[in-house]
Amino acid sequence: MAGGEYLRDMARARQLPDGRVKWVETCFCATPLAEERPYWEKYFELIAVKDAHARSRCRDQNGTEPWACCDCDCTERLERWLESQGKPFQE
Repeated sequence: MAGGEYLRDMARARQLPDGRVKWVETCFCATPLAEERPYWEKYFELIAVKDAHARSRCRDQNGTEPWACCDCDCTERLERWLESQGKPFQE
């Protein structure tokens, strides 16, 4: 179930000074957040959804390492960068 992942995402999410909330989510959908979008749209207006990097370089997407996104360095880099943005979304 994705519920645990959603809780993890919100625990690491950051609220920006303008009120927007940013978070990093590992997603294996061909279209980013294809499955998760209906859930998130109950709570947020999704302004931008972006891939961490070009899918051609994604080991999961190009078939060189299935499920590589679970421990991907691009996710770790984005989460470290995000820690410097705004304030924690959850206290």
